[in-house]
Amino acid sequence: MSLTTSRATVGRDAWTPKRQMSEQRRIQTGTSRTAEWVCVARACSYRERNSCRHSDDWVAAAILPPFLRAGARIGPFRRMWARLGPKGMYAWVVAQTRYVDEVFERAGPSMAQVLIMGAGYDSRAIRFRDQLQRARVFELDAPKPQA
Repeated sequence: MSLTTSRATVGRDAWTPKRQMSEQRRIQTGTSRTAEWVCVARACSYRERNSCRHSDDWVAAAILPPFLRAGARIGPFRRMWARLGPKGMYAWVVAQTRYVDEVFERAGPSMAQVLIMGAGYDSRAIRFRDQLQRARVFELDAPKPQA
């Protein structure tokens, strides 16, 4: 596994080889910060009233710890969360979630097999359980985010 960052990242947040190795060990022994951030972003987007920023990931909102679940309901928290990640990342997560969800909706029950790589806290196997009744679903990630 290799982790990269943009050249714009500087200071204490820069990915140094030592920090990269530390992150790799943490992913092997704990949850992925990326998976956690994306889960909160999806929960925030579920609560959005603006249709451009809304996604239908109700499971993300349900599995958050109580303090983050409460935060996702509050507009200023959602705006703050959108600014925490790299520029454009929140919008990308929302767009990607909506796009893949639309693919699942269009395919319907015709899907025989689904592979979700880097699954993290992906909830499509739960949210699309009716469409996936006859499908084999494989969610791949490091062991701890899957636990």
